[in-house]
Amino acid sequence: MKTATLLVTLTIASGWAQVGPPPSPRPVVSEAAKPASSGTIPKAAPKTALSRQSLKSVEDDFNAKLASFNPGDPVYMLGATRGIYLQGYGAVFSAELDLVQSPTINPFQKTISPEQAKTIHDRKVKQLPLIRKAMMEQMAACARNLEAVPADEQIVMVLRLDYQPAWENTAGLPAQILMRADRKSAAAGQIQVEEQ
Repeated sequence: MKTATLLVTLTIASGWAQVGPPPSPRPVVSEAAKPASSGTIPKAAPKTALSRQSLKSVEDDFNAKLASFNPGDPVYMLGATRGIYLQGYGAVFSAELDLVQSPTINPFQKTISPEQAKTIHDRKVKQLPLIRKAMMEQMAACARNLEAVPADEQIVMVLRLDYQPAWENTAGLPAQILMRADRKSAAAGQIQVEEQ
């Protein structure tokens, strides 16, 4: 009986006890990670105030220029232009497209004839000078519009060109066109062009 009374008393007493959360471990900070006690706090580099809306506006302008530079033989955009700003470097824009609206092998068109492939190749070769000119014009406009980017930082446009590896002849056609210049030079139309 004494044992039963003792168990009941202990059970009731433990119900009234307050149990808190387990103690949290203290973080270990090495001496190397502790701030120096020189009394001065290093200042962060000034940030460029380039809003997402500014980039979006330039992306939309690139999309419109690339899609409409030759209405008689339009390109096929494989996605929208994407831009990012890298603090201390500049603004970088990229897009991917097919220089013409090329046919694809599918259940309704199982082969591409040699004549058709040659016509597509010739049309793409004719598009190259036009797209280079459109990119140059848009680079200059972009540089003038992005005044928040410091004049010595870069404006870069990378255009990846898509081809059909199963049948397309890519002789004389680049896989990528890259244009870049610091913002001041780009605004003046002094732009470097690299093709791969």
